Amino acid sequence: MSKRRHDFKESDKRLLAERVGFHCSNPSCGVATVGPSDIPTDKEYIGVAAHIYSASIDNGPRANPNLTEAERSSIENGIHLQTLRY
Repeated sequence: MSKRRHDFKESDKRLLAERVGFHCSNPSCGVATVGPSDIPTDKEYIGVAAHIYSASIDNGPRANPNLTEAERSSIENGIHLQTLRY
């Protein structure tokens, strides 16, 4: 039985963020997704690896049932975005 949602590997999530310098990839945004915390030994992180085509096999806002599990969870189907709006 296959999973109904195909998520990214943790290493791919990190690589998506690093490739854009920890900035939101939305052209109208571009804010930094990592920065200083109130705790001197920590950081604040507001980034997320988002799927271009939905991670869900058969539903979701951008579902593409023709993709394989490997294609759906591939870094090529990912974009780095911020999670918070100011």
